[in-house]
Amino acid sequence: MRELATILQNVGFLAYALPILWCTTLLIRPGKEVKTLRRFRRVGPLLGFALGACILGTLAGIWIDHSAFELRWQTDQDRLESAMYITFFAVWISNIKLEIWSLEGVRKIDNDPAADPTDSAAFAGAVATVRRHLNLHSVGILSVLALSLGF
Repeated sequence: MRELATILQNVGFLAYALPILWCTTLLIRPGKEVKTLRRFRRVGPLLGFALGACILGTLAGIWIDHSAFELRWQTDQDRLESAMYITFFAVWISNIKLEIWSLEGVRKIDNDPAADPTDSAAFAGAVATVRRHLNLHSVGILSVLALSLGF
């Protein structure tokens, strides 16, 4: 059962992290913002399911290992694992902010998939907000990955 929880956690994390890192990387280059953010918004449901699977696998694994939900601080490995869970929690909160507030400006301006956004100055401002948030969010994701690998 623990193996199933680990698979759910890891597959969910990868399915969540890769599209976000991909979009962050593509937004570095100017000129592709409309296409990139439209694709990113289309994979939103996948990101939600993947994050849910990751959280479910993580919680199931913690429960199977410890029969409780608590952070442990006794050994170096416990501290590293606790730091990873705290960082993951921060990424989860960041994801909520990304989905609700950061992408809202893009949603309002780019609501017609057949045409480019008409107010390019407003769209550029909305993209800048999403870009900043995705950059910070990606740092959080890479931090979780580094902590899970023991760096």
